[in-house]
Amino acid sequence: MRDDANASIDGSRSLGPIIRQLVSRRQQLGLSQAELNDLIGFSDGMISRFETLRRQPTTFTLICWLSALKMRLVLEPLDE
Repeated sequence: MRDDANASIDGSRSLGPIIRQLVSRRQQLGLSQAELNDLIGFSDGMISRFETLRRQPTTFTLICWLSALKMRLVLEPLDE
């Protein structure tokens, strides 16, 4: 069984491609990290911590982030 620390690290790695898309979209919209924090209602520096993978967003936080950037999450089955 894996411990919580390893699960958190692996979770951050798997979120990397999603986070990169969120960063790209934020920049495309011309929003600073501080502006996005304010728009969503996050505390100062939170977007920076998410974007640098120092902190992993909860599912609810990720959905709020997507909504603020006018994005949606699409789930697809893995090829087996």
